[in-house]
Amino acid sequence: SSCMKIAIFHNLKPGGGLNLINSLTNSFKKKGYKIDIFSHQKVKLKNSKNHFPFPIDEPASSFDHLIKATFTLKKSQRNISKLIIQKKYDYIFIFPCNVTQAPHILRFLPKEKTFYFFLEPKREFYEKTSFDYYTPKRFLSRLIRYLEKIIDQINCKACTHIISSSIFSQTNLNKIYKKNSVVIYPGMKPIKPKQITVKNNHKFLSFGLLTMLKGHHISAQIIPKISIYGQKSHENIQRYLPRNITIKTDVKEKDIKNIYKKHTFFLANQINEPFGLTTLEATSNNCYVFGKNEGGTPEIIKDGFNGTLISTDNIPKAQKIIEKFNKKKTITFKKTCIIDWDYTVDQILQYINNV
Repeated sequence: SSCMKIAIFHNLKPGGGLNLINSLTNSFKKKGYKIDIFSHQKVKLKNSKNHFPFPIDEPASSFDHLIKATFTLKKSQRNISKLIIQKKYDYIFIFPCNVTQAPHILRFLPKEKTFYFFLEPKREFYEKTSFDYYTPKRFLSRLIRYLEKIIDQINCKACTHIISSSIFSQTNLNKIYKKNSVVIYPGMKPIKPKQITVKNNHKFLSFGLLTMLKGHHISAQIIPKISIYGQKSHENIQRYLPRNITIKTDVKEKDIKNIYKKHTFFLANQINEPFGLTTLEATSNNCYVFGKNEGGTPEIIKDGFNGTLISTDNIPKAQKIIEKFNKKKTITFKKTCIIDWDYTVDQILQYINNV
């Protein structure tokens, strides 16, 4: 593949999705692929020189959101698609847009070499996604932007090849958009179970963006002395936590490994998490995971092997289960998967070459 060229389009803010693109890009480059990134975000990915920004300002209101979703983004993405077509890439990878979810660009690109990486639907239209979900303000906002639900549907249905990040995502895609896809887990490689023993330091961690969906408030109900790490969001999560909990928001990329290593246990209580890169990172850094038995979490956490699946409907029961583990001096478990992005890239290449 001496000079194979891949175009990547995304409109994602910093977080799991962007980390995913970053890791994939690095692995593709190692294999000798040339990657160009097109985005409305000005943030350049680490070590990606070929970045083509088409900046669009953050929407200022619900109406502005709707205008951008309907016209501004569509026009800009039509222009980006012309440039991508003109540059003759071997493959085109499309990632979500933080405004419309499935981006308009899916409609303007050659179907046979375009691949949409599906992580989740436009969730706020299908489930409760924030603490203030039922407030008049939020309700009105969704009503004004109802057209965005339809735009996401149309854009998603326009593509032929879709890669889902988990079986849970694949099922959702089929249910909501009536589309089929192939599942390729981001960064996860199954291994022959390997026994690990760690010293129990009785420290519990919850990690991820500070929103309702990440379930920190559920983790804090179960373990009142939990450490919470994550980036701030527009949601005031502090209101839903016990008073004495401190949240660490200044997480640096280089410290992440050590944060996991400082804790024996990880609580993965994300609500309907499509996959959960933090959960994968936790197990690969030898944390024992207590995971909510829903979403993509059970696809990473094998109950009784590398963690325990709990139901958070019954907090006292969850606490009992965790307390039993926490009494032990050492924690022994079997590692069932590792992080290996090259393995993911091999799977993607195998799929896209055989399509």
